[in-house]
Order: sequence, then C-alpha cells, then structure tokens
Amino acid sequence: MEDRTALDTLGSAISVPIKIVPTISNDANGCYYKGVIYISLSADDKVMTVFSHELTHYLEDTLDYTEYKKCVLGFIQKNTDKSIDELVKEKVDTYAKSSINLTYEEATREIVADYTQNILKDADAVMEFVDSIENKEQKRGVIRRLLDAIKELINKIKAKFSSKHSQMQDLQKTHDLLENMLKEVAENTESDTGSETRYSFGGTKAETANITQLSRAKEMELNGEKAETIRPKTGWSRGLDNKWKFEIDDSKAKYKEEKIRLGKAVNLNEVLEHEDLFKAYPDLKKVKVKEIANLDARGVYSPNFDCIFISENLPTQEKLKSLIHEVQHAIQVREGFAVGESPDNENRKQSAGEIEADDVKARQSMSKAERLNTFPKSMKPNQNADVVFWENGKGTNKTKFSLKGNSDNENSNIGEKDVEAIQSIAQKSIYDFSDEDMKKTKKIAERYYSEMKEKSPFFRAWFGDWRANDKTPVHVVTEKDNSRGVRKNIDTGWDINVSGKVFNETKGHKGPKNVSAVSHLDYINSIVESAILFDSYTIPNTNAKSNNSMMMHSLYAISNIGNENELVKLYVEELNNINSNGTIKRAYQLQNINKIPLESKRFSNNSLASSDQRNNYTISELHALVKQHDKNFKPTEASKVVNEDGTPKVVYHGTDKGGFYVFDPKMSDDKISLFFSDSKVTSNSYAQSDNQQLYEVYLAIKKPYVIDAKGRMWNELDDKLGNTTREIAEKAKNQGYDGVIIENVRDMGAVVINNTTKEFYNDFISTATGGNKSAVV
Repeated sequence: MEDRTALDTLGSAISVPIKIVPTISNDANGCYYKGVIYISLSADDKVMTVFSHELTHYLEDTLDYTEYKKCVLGFIQKNTDKSIDELVKEKVDTYAKSSINLTYEEATREIVADYTQNILKDADAVMEFVDSIENKEQKRGVIRRLLDAIKELINKIKAKFSSKHSQMQDLQKTHDLLENMLKEVAENTESDTGSETRYSFGGTKAETANITQLSRAKEMELNGEKAETIRPKTGWSRGLDNKWKFEIDDSKAKYKEEKIRLGKAVNLNEVLEHEDLFKAYPDLKKVKVKEIANLDARGVYSPNFDCIFISENLPTQEKLKSLIHEVQHAIQVREGFAVGESPDNENRKQSAGEIEADDVKARQSMSKAERLNTFPKSMKPNQNADVVFWENGKGTNKTKFSLKGNSDNENSNIGEKDVEAIQSIAQKSIYDFSDEDMKKTKKIAERYYSEMKEKSPFFRAWFGDWRANDKTPVHVVTEKDNSRGVRKNIDTGWDINVSGKVFNETKGHKGPKNVSAVSHLDYINSIVESAILFDSYTIPNTNAKSNNSMMMHSLYAISNIGNENELVKLYVEELNNINSNGTIKRAYQLQNINKIPLESKRFSNNSLASSDQRNNYTISELHALVKQHDKNFKPTEASKVVNEDGTPKVVYHGTDKGGFYVFDPKMSDDKISLFFSDSKVTSNSYAQSDNQQLYEVYLAIKKPYVIDAKGRMWNELDDKLGNTTREIAEKAKNQGYDGVIIENVRDMGAVVINNTTKEFYNDFISTATGGNKSAVV
C-alpha cells in the first residue's frame, strides 16, 4: 500500500502513468512501453525503478542521448562475454513471454535504463562507469548530461517528495558525486594569456558612461559610418551582442594579495585596487572574492552568489588577469550583455561573453589614444563567425534563423547584395510586389519572418492584410515626450531611434500634413511606441536616403494632444547596419493624415468615432480609418482562413509521403486538390507510414466556396456541386473559387466538433517569400 501511494504521487509529479503488474519478465523490475511505466510487483525498489526509466526517458529526448547510450553499452560490453545484439535479443525474447513486443531500439532502451538504475543507487557503480570513459571531453559531457537529467528529475518531484525520503537522498547523493567528478575533469576556464593584461568593457548603466558621446555614436551609425571610424571619435562601439560599450582602463589595477586569505571571502574592493572600475560600477565593491586551493580553473564567476573564485595556486600577476576576466562577467550580468559559459559547455570558446572577456590583450601599456585607435577584436563584426549568445547565465542559445522547411540553411545576415537587390526595385508598396520582386527579396523576407512572424510585411503581402480583422486594442497617444533616444515599438518589437532626423524632416516639408503634424512632435516618443505597422515601401537607389537604406515603413497612431483624436502617420526608415548583423530603424517623418477631429459630428459617415473622444479603438478600426483617409494605403484582401480574433489560422496536412516542401496535388490521390484541417487528430490520421509527416501551414484563400456539411461524411456532402471533395473542388475551381471550406464535416468515422477542412488548388498557393506551388511551413 505504501508503494502504491508513493508511485501514485510520483506519477503525478512526472506526468507519466505508472502501473504495477504481476510480472514483466524473468529478470525485469520495470519497463517503459507506449508512454506508460510498468513496474513488476516483485521489484525490490519500485520508486528507484521509476526514477531510472524516467531519467532514461529524459535523456532520450535530448540530442545527446546517443552519446550517453554509446558509453553505457560500451561499459556493459566490456563487462560481459555477450555482444549487445545478443543482449538485445534476450531482452526482446524475455519480454515477449509477457506479451510485450519490443523493437530493437526499445529493448536497447531497457538495457540502458536497467544500468542507469545501478548508477542512481550505487556510488561505486557511478565511479566505475565514469572512470571507464577514456576520452576526457566525452567523460565531461556524459557527466554533464547525467547531472542535467538528475536536476530535472529532482525539480519535478521535490514538491511531492520530502528531502528525507530515502530514494530522494540516494538521488541527491548521486547528483553531488557527479558534480564533484565534473569539477575534477573540468579544464581551466581561462585560456593561457602569456604575460598580457586584460581590461574591461562598460555599458550604458555605468555611472561614468558618456551619454553625449553615445548619442553621437548612434547618429554616426545612422549616417552609415563604420564602427572603426565611430570608436576613435566617440569611445563607443557595439560588441558581438550588438550592445553599445566603452572601455574602462585597467592599466592601474592592482591585486592586493595580502588582503585575502585562503578560504575567506572578502569584498572585491578589498582585493582589487581599481579606481576607474568602482567609479563606473560602485556596487561591484560588494562582489565577494574567494581564493580556492584546489580550483582546477583559474577563475570562476557565480552570478547566483555574485561571487568570484580564484585559484590560490596562481602567481599574483596571473590572479590579477583572472580577476579582471571574471569581473567582466559580473559587468555582463549587470548590463545585460551576452555572458560567458561554463567550462564544460562545448560552445564556450564561441560564446560572445567569453570572446569579450578574453579580448584585447597587451593593452595595459597603451595610451588612451592608442586604445581608441586599436580596435577590439570582440567588436569587429564577422558575419561569417559562428558565435553563440548566452542570456545572463540562463543558457539560452540564440541560433541563426532558418525558415521552417528551407533546406538551404542560408545565413540570414543581410549583406550589400541584398541591399542592392531591394534598392533595384522601383518605389512601391510591398502589396504591389511582383513574383520577381519577391524572389529578389527572398532573404530579406526570411529575416522579417524570423523576427516578426505573421506581422511581417512580406507575410501580409502574401496572405493578405489580416490586420483588417485584428481585434487587438490600440493605445491613444496622450503622453508628452520628445526626448531623443531609442524607443521600442510595441506592435513590431522594433527599437526605433528618435533623433533630430524626424524633427528636421517634418518641419522641413511645408505640405499641410507636415505643418499640422509639427505640434504632435512633442508627443513623438509615445507615437513611436504606440503606432501600428500597416505598410512598407521600397526605396530605390535613385531615391535612397543613404547607401544602406532598405525600406520605408508606414506606422499609424491615434494622437490626442488636446481635446481631439487625430490620425497621424509615422514614417520609419530601415537601414542595413554595416556594423552588426541587424538593421537600424529610425523615425524619419511625421504627418497628420486627418487634421480634422475624428468625431461623428464632423464625420457623419464615420461610425468608428463617437461625439465624445474615444480611447478604445482596435487595430481593425484603425485599419479602416487609415484605409478611408490615406489614399496611398491599398492593402490586399486577407485570407479567409483566420481565427476568431482575425489572426492567421494554422491548419494541418497529414501525409504518408513526407519530406517535401512544395505542395503538388499530383502527389494526392485525386490529383486535383489537397486536404487540410484545423484538427491535428484528423490530419494525423492521414500520416500512417514510415515516411509520415504532419505539416503546419497557413493558407492564402481569398475567395473560398463554403459548405456546411451538417455532420455528414466528407465523401457524402450532398452539395449542389457534388457529393465528394474531389467533385466539388473541380467545379469550384472552374467557377473561379480559389479554395473550398467545409464546415461541420465528419471524417474517418469520428465527429469533430466545429471542425473545418480546407481544399485548395496548387496554382493558388505561394509562400511568404514569393514563389508558387508551396505553402508557409
């Protein structure tokens, strides 16, 4: 009874059903089969059996399971006369006697799980297994994977199991043992640096940061100047993580060894003499520093404890180097810079934080002028470099964008050729792009989709402007703020620079829309934050504002600077950033599209406004206002395949012929149309082979033929165009429809409530990056 209660609690904690059965096989305590953990009634330690199978299941779901399995099987092979194939066959035959039919892989998994249980219970087994791995890197990797898996398991069950529970104690002992082993095999966290001394990079949060020079640096960047030119003039440049940084001189830094005693923690300012550093970051004084006798690494910074550990075995000058290196990691955490990574991580040397902390050797003897003119390696953009970014020690790997289904795996960085390609297109709205225009800007479109998803201008040009139905609320601007700086636009997530450009351009044009917009410039920051993106235009090279101009975006807001709501239009110029992998957006010009108040007494035909000034507009209402009052705004009709809130609807296509990225009706049974459903269950029922695949797609169906099946089967629709989807699809196409939507249909003998299926034709499908015969996947 006690076992049953414990297993029920454990099953609830790990969200996996656990069943006790009379027997599984002659020698098995448990097995994981089709999502259920089965435990033998005769198992000596039922809870630990569950632990081992759940741990193996966790490892199996990671990319590194193959390496762990290889080490376990290698260890077992060394300690038995039988081959792995023989052991697997025995396992399959034994389980078959209990009517459990295991595949080769499932049987192998059970062998690994059985041995994992030994590791969890027996410290000697842990040490014996780890010592058997000869390759140091492989050994460290396996230990790290086991540690991560055990941590995950402990986190899952600690709320349900007391730390005094015997199995929990065994699990914690194994965890602690592995952690100590990891320290023993860890390599130095710092590369050999010879006799050279390091320095520090500060950011915008430093009290000594020269914000005036930073503004100048940003303005120079907006004007297309290179980083190598900006830094000597301002002292500021961007790091690999795209954050602005300046140098803090470490040439006078000293390590006060007499202030620190082995094992005793002291404040950083007690052991490090560094006036410039503490002026910039006074709170660094309180960072704790400890010297450790048996520390394998030169130095380690723990952000959780805000503590630096330094190896006691280093010479004094080497301790200073290591300390300065680790202080840089402390600054990274405070500034939100990309941080370094632990010594056991395979990407450590590629992490932006480690590159920065290792950067610019031999600068101690440089003068200020020499430092400004000797460009730091960590601030030189290398678009071909494979750099990993870690977010404040959380281990979040920001990988380069790869469009789902794009087999080219092209680098998404925008280069000169991409800028030239978009500048070669005549000035036009993205809604007017031809297929050729879409092909030219394919790489840029992929970049947009990776950053903005369905809000991407390119996606909306293909899908249709679904924002005409978007029910998201719009903020009415009433806050006064015209300070210079960077503001985040809530709708797009863009960081938009507010500089003298928007003031000069708005005041420099004498048209009525610009003149009446001048008074709104006092509210420019609120407008930048609240405006909604509706349109985007190309800037041909003949009209380019700068060599790096890419697009001009039209964002709209409702602004009330007194007692009247007015419709304003914000132009945002986008430029390729030659100093980083991204682009720069800057507020370019402001117009007042409708200087007449948006009131029903002035616009009797405007049902969107009431006599009192509204503050509860939606994006769809704003969209209608813009369409009514801005003659240049001509969006395309949105697809009818949308959710109730107007956003694009994901639908599914199941197939037993997976592996393709171009939808062609010739691959389907009826050769005419393809079937999609908003039900994963229904679509999955069509994917029942070794080559099965379920595609998640958006459909741009602008003129569908709609049928209410009223609960009938898909092949008994009894519609005026026919009974089957094939008949209806063929006739609907001939009548000019671009798809068929069938509501309330019964499929595969099951009734799916509110299920909607879609039929569409090959020649009406295109992707968000242009082209034909494919869907967004």
